[in-house]
Amino acid sequence: MRIDVIIPVYKPDQKFNILLKRLSEQTLTPRKVLIANTVGETDDCDKIKSRAEKEMGQGITEIEVFPVKKSEYDHALTRQKMAEISDADAVLFMTQDAVPLGQDLLERLSEALENGADAAFARQVANENADILEKYTRLFNYTGKSYVRTAEDFKKYGIKTIFCSDTCMLYKKDRFEQLGGFREKSIFAEDMTYAYRLLKAGGSLAYVSEAKV
Repeated sequence: MRIDVIIPVYKPDQKFNILLKRLSEQTLTPRKVLIANTVGETDDCDKIKSRAEKEMGQGITEIEVFPVKKSEYDHALTRQKMAEISDADAVLFMTQDAVPLGQDLLERLSEALENGADAAFARQVANENADILEKYTRLFNYTGKSYVRTAEDFKKYGIKTIFCSDTCMLYKKDRFEQLGGFREKSIFAEDMTYAYRLLKAGGSLAYVSEAKV
């Protein structure tokens, strides 16, 4: 499965370096990393690209960086534009602070798609130095048990049926395009909005607890 990773960034810190390094160490290597870089008064895309190439090395994964004006950034439409650039089998949306745990993140998520899911999201684990509320919230929302949701699950789980997160979520590209992707501007929850349309259209959403960030 050819996977392109899409990461919107804004003044990324050192966590972003670790993210890139660990992407390069995956058992299933991404074909491309497409970075949507929100720029300020100066365009620092060249620096971001050099930084990415330093962490990931050159030759295995192609890295492209695209400038986004701060006034034009949108949670949904910025990701949509980046997805339209990709011709991969699947696109993995990540945030700049989603650090992969282990080397099988992409492999685990791709297995869910190969087994029939149309999209699959990873488990978010709190940092060791996080406060008790943060740790409890992660444990509550991201359990140690994987599952697959379909429209039938609305009867039992209600809105929780479409819980998911573009912090780290893999989408089948053809299905994403078929359903129109992220169709309209959104300040949040573009992932869950898509998941709702996906399930209503007969698709399925997987949570993969073994895939961790």
